[in-house]
Amino acid sequence: MPQHAIYSMMSRKSFSTEAGTITGNSTGDTESLWKIEKLRSETVKQHNVSSGFSCAKGFLLERKPQDAANIIQLLNQTSPDSKKSAIMDKLEKLVNKWPFEVIKHQKEDRKALAASLKADIPAMVVY
Repeated sequence: MPQHAIYSMMSRKSFSTEAGTITGNSTGDTESLWKIEKLRSETVKQHNVSSGFSCAKGFLLERKPQDAANIIQLLNQTSPDSKKSAIMDKLEKLVNKWPFEVIKHQKEDRKALAASLKADIPAMVVY
């Protein structure tokens, strides 16, 4: 997927999530995430590792594992070698720790969120 298509995809204003509404970036407030991403994309053309992974998390919360995988793949392809270990660290945390943090802060439908992340994170890794 072309880089400009990924950035366009990430700069959409808001999305609905099947997991329900939760608060905070790492805990799942995708509407706020996409508003911040839109503002960021107006001033910066390239993602850093943290902003790219924030978008990947947003896509996972929206049940879009292929979009999350595309973001991470783009980061890996466009980042200098000095950032590769940071990408791997963030990916490991995304797979192993982040789902538990999100579920812990979820107010409603914890089981639905857990089920969606349990299915979508492995799907993202496969893409």
